[in-house]
Amino acid sequence: MKQIQLIQVRPFGRILTGMFIFVLFFTGAGCFPLSAINTGDESPFDLYGYLINYAGAELKTGNLGYVLYLRLKGDWNPHENLSFHLETAYTGSLGNQNVWAIYNDYGLLPFDPADIPTFDYVQSFDVDHAWARWTAGSFDLQFGKIPIAWGTGYVFNPSSRAHSSAFLDIVREETPGTFAIAPSWAPSWWLSLETYAAFQEKTHKSLVKLSDGHVSNLPWGVRLKTLVGPADLAVGVLREVADYSGEGESEDGYYVLFDSIVTFLGMGIYTENAFLLPDAGEKGWTAWEALEGVLGVEWPVPGVDVIIRGEYFHQGSGVTDKNAYNIANLFSGRQALLAEDYFFAGVEWGFLTDGRLDLASLINLNDGSAAFIPILSWDFLTDFTVQTGVYLFLGEKDTEYGGETVTAAGSIDMTQPQYFIRMKASF
Repeated sequence: MKQIQLIQVRPFGRILTGMFIFVLFFTGAGCFPLSAINTGDESPFDLYGYLINYAGAELKTGNLGYVLYLRLKGDWNPHENLSFHLETAYTGSLGNQNVWAIYNDYGLLPFDPADIPTFDYVQSFDVDHAWARWTAGSFDLQFGKIPIAWGTGYVFNPSSRAHSSAFLDIVREETPGTFAIAPSWAPSWWLSLETYAAFQEKTHKSLVKLSDGHVSNLPWGVRLKTLVGPADLAVGVLREVADYSGEGESEDGYYVLFDSIVTFLGMGIYTENAFLLPDAGEKGWTAWEALEGVLGVEWPVPGVDVIIRGEYFHQGSGVTDKNAYNIANLFSGRQALLAEDYFFAGVEWGFLTDGRLDLASLINLNDGSAAFIPILSWDFLTDFTVQTGVYLFLGEKDTEYGGETVTAAGSIDMTQPQYFIRMKASF
């Protein structure tokens, strides 16, 4: 029998290879006489992106952390009805900003990192978005690794269930890409039908099994959007599939969606709701426990450069008793928060043309703890912004934001006050 030899590629070599492929795709494509099919006057190619330098310091422990994040984006439009898009991301992280270091410190890694020395725990390179779009009249077809971001919420998005994402992540800005195909149809300006069929489960795990691709394990969604007077309305249904254990034990659920946005007296009032339907024969089901819902308002204050936001979030899968918190639900991606009810309040104030002050707070309405995040931003140049701020937490010891949390998985303190500085250069 002929043996198959596995060639191991060093992690840094994979990063360089990925960057080379990105550049080759967009520069090498220029070797073809695209002017023959380019119907516009502008160039069919566009390369752009940004670089972020983020550093954070825990005020009590003195622990430091650092992130270098590079996002490269490219668009290729060979025809007015056909376009391609690619986004790659390089991430390097150290200290308290490195997820492997955090998991290892909490004792949540099922292995010793020293047992796999060839894996690069510091840096990674990913092709996050890679998709093509074809349009024909009112029909639009998008396929590849695409961002699927449904919903109207500002902080919380119960309708966006094709992926897990870090909560209040101020380093990365984009919705993660999902392997999917997404047809849509807009027969008029006031009506559209959006759909998607995904080919990977919600956690986007890197270890997959053949059974993951069975039709019974694939997520999908259908949403109808319309305009009725001053209101934008959307109703839909989706199937969520997630392997929270990472061991091929997928869970699925069907959700009914309802979103709306209404403008009233200069304010935008919005709601976003996802109801988890009961399984056949399930007893004790209540709509309140099955609901993940948002009710929010956004008010640009007349005459001044100030925006006020408020958002109430109900998480039916959460708990009202702080003694029942299970921190494992956060690390697995099953939940973004522990409790059942939250309120977000924020004020954004622009001053002196180039400055902005953001004051944000998130209150756990069940245990009374809260997180506060004031951020000061300044645009030194059109393409260069510096932000500085601090994470502050308030609450009793055993509450979500009060310090050490006693959970079913043990006691963990994830609420260290932290100062940070973030620099972003766009190109």
